[in-house]
Amino acid sequence: MTLHRRTLLASGFAFAGAALAAPRGARAQPARPTRPVRFVVPFPAGSTPDILARALTPHYAQIFGQPFVVENRAGAGGNIGTDAVAKATDGHTIGLTINGPLATAPALYPHLPYDPVKDLAPISLLARAGQVLVVKPDLPARDRRASSPMPRPTPAS
Repeated sequence: MTLHRRTLLASGFAFAGAALAAPRGARAQPARPTRPVRFVVPFPAGSTPDILARALTPHYAQIFGQPFVVENRAGAGGNIGTDAVAKATDGHTIGLTINGPLATAPALYPHLPYDPVKDLAPISLLARAGQVLVVKPDLPARDRRASSPMPRPTPAS
């Protein structure tokens, strides 16, 4: 995966900006990580967030002078790993996730163990991923418009 310099710099600046925007009591701490950073991905290895995290971490390690270690904490649609990030108290844990655990999960799970608004702070949009509408090859639809008027099965009477 080729990373463009602007993308890398923008994400680095976003990370540094988050460090500078820390609460007043934390400003006395160094702006750079002082030990390895845990990069939690709440999805399995090979998923889009995992691939992105593994592509970025070597560059972050070079910029910040500390290792960035990808930790996959998959399960419950991303809620397990996202909860781990929300409950981390070490100051060296970052999460890379999609919108599901942040936007969809609160509507689906009334007893979610974290509050995406109160327990997490966004740093940066890292990527946009496309979604693809697919059909079986033997169906006549070859585009979205053609798939809409397809006859629907009628219920048996």
